[in-house]
Amino acid sequence: MQEKDKKKPPTKEAFVAMLEKIAFFLELEGADPFRVRAYKEAKGALQASEADIGDIAQNKIKVKGIGKHIQELIREYLVTGSLGVLEQLTKKYPVSLLELGKIPGLGVKKIKALYDALKVSTPGELRYAIEENRLLALEGFGVKTQEALLKQLSRHEERLGVVLLPAGDAIWGTLQDWLQERLPDVRLFPAGELRRRCPVLAGIDCLAVASDPGLLWKTLEEPSPILSDVVEQADETIVGKWEGGVRVALASISVRSFPTKYFFMTGSSSHVGEITRRLEAGGYSITPEGIRRHDEKRPLELRSEEEIYALVGLPWIPPELREGLVEFDPAVLKNLPSLVSQSDIQGALHVHTRFSDGMDELEAMIAHAKSLGLAYIGISDHSKSAYYAGGLTQEKLFEQKKQIEGLREDFPEIRIFHGIESDILPDGSIDYDEDVWRQLDFIIASVHSHFQMDKAAMTERVLKAIKNPYVTILGHPTGRLLLAREPYAIDLEAVIQEIARLGKAIELNAHPQRLDVDYRWAKTLLASGVFVSINPDAHQRSGLNDIRYGVDIARKAGLPKAHILNALTACEVGEFFMRQG
Repeated sequence: MQEKDKKKPPTKEAFVAMLEKIAFFLELEGADPFRVRAYKEAKGALQASEADIGDIAQNKIKVKGIGKHIQELIREYLVTGSLGVLEQLTKKYPVSLLELGKIPGLGVKKIKALYDALKVSTPGELRYAIEENRLLALEGFGVKTQEALLKQLSRHEERLGVVLLPAGDAIWGTLQDWLQERLPDVRLFPAGELRRRCPVLAGIDCLAVASDPGLLWKTLEEPSPILSDVVEQADETIVGKWEGGVRVALASISVRSFPTKYFFMTGSSSHVGEITRRLEAGGYSITPEGIRRHDEKRPLELRSEEEIYALVGLPWIPPELREGLVEFDPAVLKNLPSLVSQSDIQGALHVHTRFSDGMDELEAMIAHAKSLGLAYIGISDHSKSAYYAGGLTQEKLFEQKKQIEGLREDFPEIRIFHGIESDILPDGSIDYDEDVWRQLDFIIASVHSHFQMDKAAMTERVLKAIKNPYVTILGHPTGRLLLAREPYAIDLEAVIQEIARLGKAIELNAHPQRLDVDYRWAKTLLASGVFVSINPDAHQRSGLNDIRYGVDIARKAGLPKAHILNALTACEVGEFFMRQG
């Protein structure tokens, strides 16, 4: 017989944590304040007392603030290891709401308002709601509240040690500025996940090319915003924590060893392992000093990463691709010269304005797109079912259409396409009717609700939507929010194949918290030949700049320019839209 799993022994700390949760959820549902206070006081009394909870339950020791009800709960916990009242409460509310309670500036009343109105239940969902300006419609929330919460969320994420790509860029920028000011002769380079442009970073790796590594270490010992806690220091590398959270590793190396070290500190273990295998098969050895031929003692004098790849008969592989997924595929290697770049992007589709949940007026978004040198912009506010985002009624949509027609005369240098981001309803239909669809240039169809459908039902729902002849692009195809919400269940391969068959496009949503479709679908995207539209999902002028993160992910997927819808000219995109519907 196998032994049953042993339950964790009961502890006072665990019981106190349960009381804290009960008080939180009771307050959330608006329970009698005296009842809530009783749980909070019991929690405080137990924390202050050194008494054993077993002795308290048996009346061997009396503790002020602990009455009969709490004693009964202690006895229940000691016997069952759980509390029925807490289990009932967590059936009503997601446990993740407790994490929101750790964000300074968020009291229970605000958390309840967020959950009731917007179903925000995690810090990541809160960040996304703020970035889409959803909080502005709630009483007690304003622009300043949003800004303050966003700062607190960034600090919270850093304390967890994991950050999104833009936060990684910000940390790197601060690190670079601080060190360059003190050591102007030191050259700094990003490496690791940051250089590979990974959507979520578990740390910041970088190299400093310095003639005197000791001077670098001495500089880092100064009071600074850089490393609050040095946890490891080797001959070449110092590892610390950024403001107590994110890991930062800084290697100080010589000019001679830079190419080899840069290569090894950039690629994933899978990528570096494959190159190492090929080097060894080709008669080379890898040592801490560098790469050398088997029959020689001194390492090669390498001047660049290109020379490392040349040793194994490969072209230089861009850092975004070095994940060990598709970069060694002959078709991908052939496409490297035409890999999409930021300069290839000619327009921005999926742009929101104040007509729905955007922060800026229609004219301001168009003017900013023009200032960025874009040839076209696609306005696509939320459709009427997105009531939570100020979705457009049919009348409001036609009012916007009229304004766009006037602005086309004011902005002849940039082509303005008028579309809509329509909710895909649970039955796979989309908002409005054919009379409305016919008057739009394009339709982005997106799932924004009923995420819990099973895989077969969700796949059927999305397939029905994209088969609508007027739907042009499938928006954020898996609905994920990085660090906040898992993708919903869907047969994405079947969806991609159907989009390709119909000659439509799939979105690579460039919002840094989405970056959806994921780059790990690279092989399917490439094999299908499907058009990918790198869309900013912009809710304010600065959001148009997020396209660069989408380009990063497209490069990680090995997508050439020819696969990217918004790398086409305005005329070509217009013709593409005309073929739909």
